[in-house]
Amino acid sequence: MTSLLALLPALSVQAEDSATLTALRADLSSGSLRPLLDRQRIIEIPDALQEQWLADSPFRSFAVTGFNENGQRFAARIRLHLISDDHEDALPTVTFIRVSGTPGSSYRIDQFHDYASGLDLAALEAEKAWLLSGEGKAFLAMLSQQPDNTALAPLARGRPAALALWLAQCMGRPCENTALTAQIPTDSPAFSHVQRGFMAGDQEQVADSIVELHRALGDDPWLWRTLGLQAHQYGHCQWVLDEMQRGWMEHPDNTPLADTTLQCTLATLDPEQQELDDQGTAFMQRLSQQIGRDNLARAISEYYRQYPHPQPAALQAWTAASRKE
Repeated sequence: MTSLLALLPALSVQAEDSATLTALRADLSSGSLRPLLDRQRIIEIPDALQEQWLADSPFRSFAVTGFNENGQRFAARIRLHLISDDHEDALPTVTFIRVSGTPGSSYRIDQFHDYASGLDLAALEAEKAWLLSGEGKAFLAMLSQQPDNTALAPLARGRPAALALWLAQCMGRPCENTALTAQIPTDSPAFSHVQRGFMAGDQEQVADSIVELHRALGDDPWLWRTLGLQAHQYGHCQWVLDEMQRGWMEHPDNTPLADTTLQCTLATLDPEQQELDDQGTAFMQRLSQQIGRDNLARAISEYYRQYPHPQPAALQAWTAASRKE
């Protein structure tokens, strides 16, 4: 999805300092997860898989959105702002991970959860005996060489951790939908669970999965921005629009969320619609105040250039500014 408000700044979140956190941030400052993954002793992941997973997915920035520590343990929730290969005004892509383990400047990780795919390294380690079996080795070999092969699903034999590894490798690649349709729902929160619900048109699954993600990730505006992208992609903006509009009203400086919320708002309008509901009106008024009436009018016009169909009369109050020039 192309950004309508590409030139406006976004919000950053910081966490408190500690020896563990200083070392964690230093590792993340490399722009790669490889230094961080080198500290995990959960399971040995073949290099061929790591190269196509998060370890070699560069990110331009990061935020530690949750952190706690005592003398024995630490836990950190991290948001990564990935580098996109798309055009320069594309909306930024983010992903979330959770790590925990032994604290200190030489911290060690014994739990790692990827909220995008649902991959949990501890759950994958529990399948170690199978991974070392002939069938497991065949799965890993095919995953490395033919990640788009549908035979991976029967090879996994219903193992959620193995299927999540498949999806983790395929995120953002042509094989993503093949891996996504093979996933098995689990109790661990993941954006892939929401995406499967959108794909299947299952509003109840979407709602339940969002509750779990919100509980895990907290009040992060990028949560709603990511959910909005998925909702727009599958034509179900109406299912999340109220939460997105409320989320942006609480985080008005987050331009990517404003952009995605605006696009989802416009996507839900009927061409014959004469007026917005009260919350939609409040959102548009606040957005107009935040970015300027002319900027909002131009953004609306740009949306209807991208998705050509008649602009509803309900938008007249916010598009009149550009017509007066």
